[in-house]
Amino acid sequence: VYDQDKNGVLDLDEFKKLWKTLISELDDETLERFFKVADNDGNGTISYVEYMEMASTIDEKLNETFEDNDN
Repeated sequence: VYDQDKNGVLDLDEFKKLWKTLISELDDETLERFFKVADNDGNGTISYVEYMEMASTIDEKLNETFEDNDN
């Protein structure tokens, strides 16, 4: 759905559209930093594997945060 040009990867604009639908409060600067971190190979796009690695890392950090707050 968010891979507008159907090339199998997300470019920066597609990535921003995706995240702004999920969390509308994120600004462009924050999303650009997220994008750079997720773009592991530095080719200017995010593959499915890169996206899933980023999502997994976010999930781990959220779990750690909630676990710390529960103690």
